[in-house]
Amino acid sequence: MPEPQREKAMPRKAEIRANAVGNSIELGSTPAQQITVAKVSGWRLLAALGAGSSAGAGIGTITYFAVHFLAPATHPAVLTQVIVVEVYGLLTIAVALAFRPVSDSPLAFRFTSLSDMALAFGAWLGVLAVSAGAYLLLKPVFGSITDILRHLLIEGTDVKRLQGQPMAAWAIALPRGCLLAPLFEELFFRGAVLQWFRRYLSDANAILVAAALFAVMHVYPLALPFAFIFGAFTGWIRVRTGSTMNTLCMHICNNLVFLGLGFWLLR
Repeated sequence: MPEPQREKAMPRKAEIRANAVGNSIELGSTPAQQITVAKVSGWRLLAALGAGSSAGAGIGTITYFAVHFLAPATHPAVLTQVIVVEVYGLLTIAVALAFRPVSDSPLAFRFTSLSDMALAFGAWLGVLAVSAGAYLLLKPVFGSITDILRHLLIEGTDVKRLQGQPMAAWAIALPRGCLLAPLFEELFFRGAVLQWFRRYLSDANAILVAAALFAVMHVYPLALPFAFIFGAFTGWIRVRTGSTMNTLCMHICNNLVFLGLGFWLLR
């Protein structure tokens, strides 16, 4: 993987100003010239994750008992999807509030350019190619490519889990899996976590460590190689383009393709 470039070049005559919540310092006389140096606090990162998790657990518990009391006929699959959406939503809100505004570093959720979007799409194709090569090498361990793909789709999509479930469960699960979950993961891993690692490591090492953490989060052993490769490529795009919006587009493309393959191969 090529060494990532820094987000912007340092302007000749720079103004320095701290943003409203003190998360970063921006240098530059115009928005186009600004370079953002993230000052991500590990404690703030842990606090955001803890607050989001606690709020999700609390709201999820309240929802569970409220639905059982007020609408006992609700299908368990629908209730489960509602609670999962609440948890992901509250985690996303917690990270966004902790590192607001989201358009600034470390979250850097902003449109940069169409060429950056095209680069992100090309990087996603690279993820698929490198992953295919990796699993071919791991064939003696994990089995045939077809078996690997089927197991990845079973674990990585809701297609198998929601077979025979009400349409309401599908209506909640699809946007959650293709939009909400990717949004949280990109803001957290390619936003806050990656920028925190960049305080202490070179860009290349920060990308690899953040990718390893992203892979471990997926737990399932068969998914670890793909998750690591995906995390590495999206991390490079985040550093190269200075935007998590570009990595979110990669993530959405990936999950939509996996979903389509799941409908094709698992139903």
